Amino acid sequence: MTKNLMKTFFEKMVFGPTMPKNTLLIVDSWSSWKDNDAIESVKPRVNKVKVLIILAGCTGSVQPCDVGLFGGFKKVVKTITGHGQLSNPTYKIFSRDPTLKLANNVKCYQVRKLENIISIYDNYE
Repeated sequence: MTKNLMKTFFEKMVFGPTMPKNTLLIVDSWSSWKDNDAIESVKPRVNKVKVLIILAGCTGSVQPCDVGLFGGFKKVVKTITGHGQLSNPTYKIFSRDPTLKLANNVKCYQVRKLENIISIYDNYE
């Protein structure tokens, strides 16, 4: 995300017509979130916003989506990634296509049995 996209995010989402005039925004440690001048440049006079920054390196532990929503998925990905790295060290596991295939497999099979997903993942080449 660029600084201009961040400003658009504030204009359209944080300061949108359906949002409250007093807002608390909790964000990760991306440097542009700390740019109060950029935020103030798009903030309407009637709005107030307090930006709280999660410390660098802590988002995976305290960010609501990482802890709750994506926590189980991330655990499955880490397990499969570890298995893939051990069984086939030359395979580029962090490239986009294997990650998309993995996400698709997790969704299709709803993580019924991890062994099934690992065997499917091993067959992708």
